[in-house]
Amino acid sequence: MWPLRDTTCGPDLVPGFVNPLVVGAVVLFAVLVTLSTVATVRHRRLPQRD
Repeated sequence: MWPLRDTTCGPDLVPGFVNPLVVGAVVLFAVLVTLSTVATVRHRRLPQRD
């Protein structure tokens, strides 16, 4: 995974739960961008009502 710790100087620089939170935030951001793009494309394809 993506380690955020210094293994040569002793104790961890950040707690162990930070890595999953960073990955979760990136995944959530990607999902929200995808949903926003899909909603925009679908909205543009709808016929305009008078």
